Amino acid sequence: MNTTAPIIGDRIRGDKIGKSKEDYFTWAQCPVCKKERWLPNHDLDKRVVYGRCRQCNLKTRRGTNSPNWKGGRLCRKNNGYVMVAISPDDPFYGMGKSYGRSAYVQEHRYVMAKNIGRCLESWEVVHHKNGVRNDNRIENLSLMTNSGHVQIEKQTRRIRQLEQRVTQLEAELALYHLESSPT
Repeated sequence: MNTTAPIIGDRIRGDKIGKSKEDYFTWAQCPVCKKERWLPNHDLDKRVVYGRCRQCNLKTRRGTNSPNWKGGRLCRKNNGYVMVAISPDDPFYGMGKSYGRSAYVQEHRYVMAKNIGRCLESWEVVHHKNGVRNDNRIENLSLMTNSGHVQIEKQTRRIRQLEQRVTQLEAELALYHLESSPT
Protein backbone atom coordinates (compact mmCIF):
# COMPACT_ATOMS: atom_id res chain seq x y z
CA MET A 1 0.00 0.00 0.00
CA ASN A 2 1.21 3.47 -0.90
CA THR A 3 2.03 5.46 2.27
CA THR A 4 2.26 8.88 0.61
CA ALA A 5 -0.59 11.33 1.06
CA PRO A 6 -3.06 11.33 -1.80
CA ILE A 7 -3.23 14.29 -4.19
CA ILE A 8 -6.49 15.82 -5.42
CA GLY A 9 -7.66 13.76 -8.40
CA ASP A 10 -5.92 10.50 -7.40
CA ARG A 11 -8.01 7.43 -8.23
CA ILE A 12 -7.84 4.15 -6.32
CA ARG A 13 -9.66 0.85 -6.08
CA GLY A 14 -11.90 0.52 -3.00
CA ASP A 15 -10.11 -2.43 -1.39
CA LYS A 16 -6.97 -0.27 -0.97
CA ILE A 17 -8.87 2.03 1.44
CA GLY A 18 -11.05 -0.55 3.21
CA LYS A 19 -14.04 -0.30 0.87
CA SER A 20 -15.54 -2.66 -1.70
CA LYS A 21 -12.96 -3.74 -4.30
CA GLU A 22 -15.53 -3.35 -7.11
CA ASP A 23 -15.80 0.42 -6.49
CA TYR A 24 -13.28 3.06 -7.47
CA PHE A 25 -12.72 6.25 -5.49
CA THR A 26 -11.24 9.68 -6.26
CA TRP A 27 -9.52 11.98 -3.74
CA ALA A 28 -11.47 15.27 -3.77
CA GLN A 29 -11.65 18.51 -1.78
CA CYS A 30 -14.75 20.50 -0.76
CA PRO A 31 -14.37 24.13 -1.95
CA VAL A 32 -16.34 25.40 1.07
CA CYS A 33 -14.80 23.67 4.12
CA LYS A 34 -11.62 22.43 2.33
CA LYS A 35 -12.17 18.95 3.78
CA GLU A 36 -10.50 16.26 1.68
CA ARG A 37 -12.03 12.80 1.34
CA TRP A 38 -12.36 9.77 -0.92
CA LEU A 39 -15.39 10.14 -3.15
CA PRO A 40 -16.92 7.10 -4.88
CA ASN A 41 -16.64 7.56 -8.63
CA HIS A 42 -20.38 6.95 -9.08
CA ASP A 43 -20.97 10.04 -6.87
CA LEU A 44 -18.24 12.09 -8.51
CA ASP A 45 -20.35 13.47 -11.36
CA LYS A 46 -23.14 14.55 -8.98
CA ARG A 47 -20.73 16.09 -6.50
CA VAL A 48 -18.72 17.92 -9.17
CA VAL A 49 -21.90 19.80 -10.10
CA TYR A 50 -22.18 21.16 -6.58
CA GLY A 51 -18.49 20.84 -5.72
CA ARG A 52 -19.25 20.52 -2.02
CA CYS A 53 -19.12 17.74 0.56
CA ARG A 54 -22.40 16.32 1.82
CA GLN A 55 -22.48 18.46 4.99
CA CYS A 56 -21.75 21.72 3.12
CA ASN A 57 -24.21 20.78 0.39
CA LEU A 58 -26.99 20.19 2.95
CA LYS A 59 -26.26 23.48 4.71
CA THR A 60 -26.65 25.50 1.51
CA ARG A 61 -29.72 23.66 0.16
CA ARG A 62 -32.29 24.57 2.81
CA GLY A 63 -35.38 26.71 2.53
CA THR A 64 -35.61 28.66 -0.71
CA ASN A 65 -32.36 27.10 -1.98
CA SER A 66 -33.78 23.60 -1.72
CA PRO A 67 -34.92 21.92 -4.95
CA ASN A 68 -37.98 20.74 -2.99
CA TRP A 69 -39.02 24.28 -1.98
CA LYS A 70 -42.70 24.89 -2.74
CA GLY A 71 -42.99 28.53 -1.72
CA GLY A 72 -43.17 27.85 2.01
CA ARG A 73 -46.79 26.65 1.92
CA LEU A 74 -47.91 23.23 3.08
CA CYS A 75 -51.45 21.91 3.01
CA ARG A 76 -52.00 19.54 5.92
CA LYS A 77 -53.99 16.68 4.44
CA ASN A 78 -55.18 15.42 7.81
CA ASN A 79 -56.97 18.65 8.78
CA GLY A 80 -57.07 20.82 5.63
CA TYR A 81 -55.30 23.85 7.10
CA VAL A 82 -52.53 25.60 5.17
CA MET A 83 -49.19 26.06 6.93
CA VAL A 84 -46.72 28.79 5.91
CA ALA A 85 -42.98 28.93 6.57
CA ILE A 86 -41.94 31.73 8.89
CA SER A 87 -38.43 33.12 9.30
CA PRO A 88 -36.77 33.85 12.66
CA ASP A 89 -36.69 37.60 11.95
CA ASP A 90 -40.48 37.74 11.41
CA PRO A 91 -42.28 39.50 14.31
CA PHE A 92 -44.82 36.66 14.38
CA TYR A 93 -42.16 33.93 14.64
CA GLY A 94 -43.26 33.18 18.22
CA MET A 95 -46.56 31.78 16.91
CA GLY A 96 -44.77 29.16 14.79
CA LYS A 97 -44.12 25.52 15.51
CA SER A 98 -40.97 23.75 14.38
CA TYR A 99 -41.23 21.00 11.77
CA GLY A 100 -37.78 19.70 11.01
CA ARG A 101 -35.44 22.64 10.44
CA SER A 102 -38.19 25.17 9.61
CA ALA A 103 -40.86 26.91 11.63
CA TYR A 104 -44.41 26.98 10.32
CA VAL A 105 -47.60 28.71 11.43
CA GLN A 106 -51.17 28.09 10.33
CA GLU A 107 -51.86 30.58 7.55
CA HIS A 108 -55.25 31.75 8.87
CA ARG A 109 -53.68 32.59 12.26
CA TYR A 110 -50.80 34.37 10.55
CA VAL A 111 -53.15 36.44 8.35
CA MET A 112 -55.21 37.46 11.39
CA ALA A 113 -52.10 38.33 13.44
CA LYS A 114 -50.76 40.54 10.65
CA ASN A 115 -54.16 42.20 10.34
CA ILE A 116 -54.44 43.10 14.05
CA GLY A 117 -50.70 43.80 14.39
CA ARG A 118 -49.81 41.39 17.20
CA CYS A 119 -49.19 37.71 17.89
CA LEU A 120 -52.29 35.71 18.75
CA GLU A 121 -52.68 34.20 22.19
CA SER A 122 -53.00 30.41 22.39
CA TRP A 123 -56.63 30.69 23.58
CA GLU A 124 -57.65 32.86 20.61
CA VAL A 125 -59.34 31.02 17.73
CA VAL A 126 -59.57 32.18 14.12
CA HIS A 127 -62.89 31.06 12.60
CA HIS A 128 -63.44 30.54 8.86
CA LYS A 129 -66.86 32.08 8.20
CA ASN A 130 -67.57 30.02 5.08
CA GLY A 131 -66.15 26.82 6.60
CA VAL A 132 -63.45 26.42 3.94
CA ARG A 133 -60.19 25.88 5.83
CA ASN A 134 -57.88 26.99 3.06
CA ASP A 135 -59.81 30.21 2.25
CA ASN A 136 -57.65 32.57 4.29
CA ARG A 137 -58.84 35.94 3.02
CA ILE A 138 -59.19 38.37 5.93
CA GLU A 139 -62.87 39.00 5.10
CA ASN A 140 -63.51 35.28 5.64
CA LEU A 141 -61.83 35.20 9.07
CA SER A 142 -63.03 36.26 12.51
CA LEU A 143 -61.20 36.21 15.83
CA MET A 144 -62.94 34.72 18.88
CA THR A 145 -62.51 32.68 22.02
CA ASN A 146 -62.64 28.90 22.00
CA SER A 147 -66.05 28.82 23.74
CA GLY A 148 -67.49 31.24 21.16
CA HIS A 149 -66.12 29.09 18.37
CA VAL A 150 -67.65 25.94 19.87
CA GLN A 151 -71.07 27.65 19.95
CA ILE A 152 -70.79 28.74 16.33
CA GLU A 153 -69.75 25.24 15.25
CA LYS A 154 -72.71 23.68 17.11
CA GLN A 155 -75.13 26.14 15.49
CA THR A 156 -73.63 25.52 12.06
CA ARG A 157 -73.92 21.75 12.50
CA ARG A 158 -77.56 22.10 13.65
CA ILE A 159 -78.42 24.32 10.68
CA ARG A 160 -76.88 21.75 8.30
CA GLN A 161 -78.95 18.97 9.92
CA LEU A 162 -82.16 21.01 9.62
CA GLU A 163 -81.44 21.89 5.96
CA GLN A 164 -80.93 18.19 5.19
CA ARG A 165 -84.21 17.37 6.95
CA VAL A 166 -86.08 20.05 4.99
CA THR A 167 -84.66 18.69 1.73
CA GLN A 168 -85.72 15.17 2.72
CA LEU A 169 -89.26 16.30 3.63
CA GLU A 170 -89.62 18.26 0.37
CA ALA A 171 -88.63 15.14 -1.59
CA GLU A 172 -91.16 13.04 0.35
CA LEU A 173 -93.88 15.66 -0.25
CA ALA A 174 -93.15 15.75 -3.98
CA LEU A 175 -93.31 11.95 -4.10
CA TYR A 176 -96.61 11.99 -2.17
CA HIS A 177 -98.11 14.50 -4.65
CA LEU A 178 -97.02 12.34 -7.58
CA GLU A 179 -98.60 9.21 -6.07
CA SER A 180 -101.86 10.91 -5.06
CA SER A 181 -102.45 12.90 -8.24
CA PRO A 182 -105.11 11.41 -10.58
CA THR A 183 -103.83 10.16 -13.89
